[in-house]
Amino acid sequence: MTDSNRFIIFPNPSQDIVTIRVTADDFSADKIWVTGTMGNIVWSSENPDDYKQKEQFVLPLRDLKAGIYFVCILAKGELQTLKLVIY
Repeated sequence: MTDSNRFIIFPNPSQDIVTIRVTADDFSADKIWVTGTMGNIVWSSENPDDYKQKEQFVLPLRDLKAGIYFVCILAKGELQTLKLVIY
């Protein structure tokens, strides 16, 4: 499994709630955040323990304006990033 497919985001594009599904057995998120195209953090996990050892979790992104964002997940020292479109 390559680094680019350790998780998937759906629905994408989305309006308000995004689900992240972990596709690697040994993948556990240490930190999750969302950035805008300029690199500014627009959302971050308040309690990373909520996402550890989960197969699937939901990000509440209702307050984001329409645009392109990047969901960043740090796990075991590796950064995984996936593009997200909010409409």
